[in-house]
Amino acid sequence: MVGAGITGMLAIRSAAGSNKAESTQAIRQGQQTFARYCASCHSIHSAASLTGPGFKGYFSNHQPKPSDIIVRAVIAKGKGKMPAFGNLNKTQTDEVIAYLKTL
Repeated sequence: MVGAGITGMLAIRSAAGSNKAESTQAIRQGQQTFARYCASCHSIHSAASLTGPGFKGYFSNHQPKPSDIIVRAVIAKGKGKMPAFGNLNKTQTDEVIAYLKTL
């Protein structure tokens, strides 16, 4: 029984490490997608607006806190001057959101 417990704990640690690696990869992909589609209008270095709002601290400082669902909808459908980016699939959009949360 003790051996099974240790094996189970190792499996949990391995899965947690895998999730962290997947998360890091998602953030990297999100950064690349952001650079390609978003950076010309949105700053990552400040909260100041270019054409669109800056994203430094957007998820941590913005009130009310933006929900992933709303941000995903704005990316897909556009809002105000921002065009729709419906060409991005759900994974790409989730990766961009994961990246924005690191700013």
